[in-house]
Amino acid sequence: MTRGVKIALFVALGFVVLVFATCGGIYAWFQVNAERLADEGKAAMREGAHFGGGKEAPACVEEALRRLEQGELGIIGEAKNKTFLEACLGVATRPAGFCDGIPPRDQIIASATWSLDRCAALGRAQSQPCTRLVGAIQERCLLP
Repeated sequence: MTRGVKIALFVALGFVVLVFATCGGIYAWFQVNAERLADEGKAAMREGAHFGGGKEAPACVEEALRRLEQGELGIIGEAKNKTFLEACLGVATRPAGFCDGIPPRDQIIASATWSLDRCAALGRAQSQPCTRLVGAIQERCLLP
């Protein structure tokens, strides 16, 4: 075996070990934090349902956007905020036209375009956290 092949195999093996170590670390972290994350998700659902009671859906969106800017950053913070918005929209009144023009989730390009346009209309143009958040609007509006 040539020296170059040995180096390539060593690098490939190192990469595989790194991937497994990373996946194992993530799995262990979720195992340790699963109960706390579930409790935080339930709390976000309660807050959303409480906030949305007696309000119109745009108020839920405004509050979720405010929380997005001032709240916890990262994937966990975004997930809690999206859960808040989903629960809020579940109890809030939807004004006429709120769900107009929303494409089905399986139309990926149309969904991405809609998310970008919706965030731009909300004053959050080119905001990736916003585009992930407004997915909750799409999901709620497309429920039967």
